[in-house]
Amino acid sequence: MEWLLSFFFLGFGLCYYALLRSLKSKARTLSPPLKKEPFVSILVPVRNEAAHIERLLMGLTQQTYRNYEILIGDDNSEDTTGKLVQQWQQRYPKKIRYFLIKGNPYAKQGVLSYLTRQAQGAYYLITDADVIVPPTWLTCLIRRLQTCHLVTHPTFIRHHDFFSALQYEEWLDGFVWSIGMEGLKLPITAIGNNLGVEAKAYWKTGGYSALPFSIVEDYLLYQTFLHHGFCVQWFLDRRALAWTEAMPDWKSLLEQRLRWSKGGMKGVKYIHGMVIINALWLPALLLTLFFGFWKAFALALWSWGLKLRTLRWLEAYFRAPSTSWWVLLCYPFYLGLLAVILGFYFTFAKVKWKGRTYDL
Repeated sequence: MEWLLSFFFLGFGLCYYALLRSLKSKARTLSPPLKKEPFVSILVPVRNEAAHIERLLMGLTQQTYRNYEILIGDDNSEDTTGKLVQQWQQRYPKKIRYFLIKGNPYAKQGVLSYLTRQAQGAYYLITDADVIVPPTWLTCLIRRLQTCHLVTHPTFIRHHDFFSALQYEEWLDGFVWSIGMEGLKLPITAIGNNLGVEAKAYWKTGGYSALPFSIVEDYLLYQTFLHHGFCVQWFLDRRALAWTEAMPDWKSLLEQRLRWSKGGMKGVKYIHGMVIINALWLPALLLTLFFGFWKAFALALWSWGLKLRTLRWLEAYFRAPSTSWWVLLCYPFYLGLLAVILGFYFTFAKVKWKGRTYDL
């Protein structure tokens, strides 16, 4: 058994070594200078986002890029989201357009399908209501869209306590895999709150209205662009980094992860491999301790060190605030616990999003 565990840890470490090299290669790829300012449509699907929407609109209305519109698709919110957006619309009547959408059975995909039919821009940029964008966000995405049909960029979790810091580490880990695997010619997915597409390419795929329903609409669009032979690309630029909120409790976290898991079940097989090998690291480590396999244990520490080095490199590139050593120590236990609970949820629970249930 020791040789099997040793082989696992060796493969685990080498995976992160390859991912780190891929990330560094991505970071060396610079965006071209902006040749012109085409008209851009920013699409924001919202539902019950009164706590966040004004902060997003403040960031979107302060962009250094000038030639754009903001389309807010309100998925029949039950709070004051619509009222707040309309107040901002009065302040920026030439910039903000508000749409109340009723009877939408297709979650975020349905809202985006509606908004793209209203949009007038040559490019569509997509983000969420709970995101904070820097003033240079729009410019950075448009610069990269000059050379590719779909571009996506990391969004980091704001961490202010132990639970949010664990989620921050998990998101870093996810970006390492998504960006690194694309650099290794094994693309996985995009992130739907920091995403841009060329309008012409989008409509050549038929758009969201022509695609089957998916609760993970960003993954669906990314894979559709790939299927049609369009350029898709993760990129790294400090000036495009956005921030989003962590899930406030375990219930919300599990509902979000269940949605991602079930939504991506029909996807590329190495997504599942990525999740499995990370979930198996802690049980494998415990086995080495139980049986006294000290060579395998040394390889386990080496492999986890490479993982942390890779995550810290991505964090340092963006000059993001680090978490504490206590969080890093507990992170493998968090991943193991999350995998176990999510496995139970996957078997018995239904997918929920914004107060609605979807039978997937």
